[in-house]
Amino acid sequence: MTTEARFERQLPAVLEDLYLGPTPDYRDEVLATAVRTRQRPAWTFPGRWLPMADIVTRPTLVPRLPWRAIGVALVVVALLAVAAFAIVGSRQKRLPPQFGPAGNGLVLYSSGSDIFTVDPRTGVTSTIVAGPEVDSQPEYSPDGTKFSFVRPSATNCCMSYDMVVAAADGSGARVISGDHPVTDNDFSQWSPDSASILVGTHDSLLRLDATGAAAPAIIAQGLRFVGGEARPPDGAQILYEPDSTPEIDLWIMNADGSGARPLIPASALAGSKHDLSAVHWSPDGTMVAFNCAAPTNVDVSHICVMNADGTGLRQLTDESDAWFQSDLAWSPDSTRIAFNRWFTDPATGTPMIRPIGVASITSSVVVDRGPTPGADGALFNWSPDGTILLSLPAQLIHSPAGAAPVRPLAIEVATGNSHEVDWTVPGEASWQRVAK
Repeated sequence: MTTEARFERQLPAVLEDLYLGPTPDYRDEVLATAVRTRQRPAWTFPGRWLPMADIVTRPTLVPRLPWRAIGVALVVVALLAVAAFAIVGSRQKRLPPQFGPAGNGLVLYSSGSDIFTVDPRTGVTSTIVAGPEVDSQPEYSPDGTKFSFVRPSATNCCMSYDMVVAAADGSGARVISGDHPVTDNDFSQWSPDSASILVGTHDSLLRLDATGAAAPAIIAQGLRFVGGEARPPDGAQILYEPDSTPEIDLWIMNADGSGARPLIPASALAGSKHDLSAVHWSPDGTMVAFNCAAPTNVDVSHICVMNADGTGLRQLTDESDAWFQSDLAWSPDSTRIAFNRWFTDPATGTPMIRPIGVASITSSVVVDRGPTPGADGALFNWSPDGTILLSLPAQLIHSPAGAAPVRPLAIEVATGNSHEVDWTVPGEASWQRVAK
């Protein structure tokens, strides 16, 4: 008999003895403790609500970042930002050059007591300065960002006016002449940098700060400010005729009034009353053009040109003393001069108006441009791009408020062809220079 057989026969008795055996003394305390202690809820075991087996066994995949694509995207975003900044900056800050051809902007004029603009391409008219004041004689600054005009002075009598400057849209109008009102006999001109306005009175030259922040400054006294000309492009020199000399002579001084010296002595001029009736720098500042009498006839008027230093003085054209030329205007590119002219018929001795003349500064040939204007000639100016002469009847110069409006003529300089525009103005017009 094996040991396993005996154990099998004895197993039931062993189990019975164990069952009937004594219990330990601490059984009751263990049962009481088990009853008092709450069991932990099943939901607090992560294994009951997370697929633990999957989490433990599933491999963690770390995505690979597309660094090249991200880099390209950042470069594109940077380029777009730079382009947007450049576009916004150009729209806000881009200005036309101080001289030379520029883009054709709006046309500025006064009518009644208000100031208007017209878009020469569309004919759309806008009121930009309105109110009870009588505003007139508007003129754009060279950079086209603002304009000047005059209105009757509120503090001075005797047909005096305040000089006012406003932004190109008519906003921010402010008086800049302070205690120095202007009159109809004064001449004003914007400085080439559009920062100030020069005003020539019967005996002095003033500089008015375009912002109105600085008080008017007297540059010089005891002179006649002919032409009102500060030299482009920096305004460093000013042309004038002194009252201190009895002869007709042209002088030049620095912008602050110092360094005055004669540029054309009286001996170089014929002494006609027409001499120096208009004096203008070329837009590039390299030459000067002015009215001059013929050496053989002081009763006529021609156009003379010379270099900025006074050398090379000559008559612009070879027209005879039967011709009378005046009201000169330089082309924006400084290569041509337009002017009114009359021809005196030797048989009758009567001067007859002719079409606007245009002459190259390198040639003595004059070409007619546009139709024959009225007997007083034409009031004209060049378009900023130099392709058009905008012509009005000369009698509209400083026309009174309420004058009947007229349609300007647009004269093509290249061909001489002309047509009436689709909009009207009652007086002098100023054409805005803008960036091309």
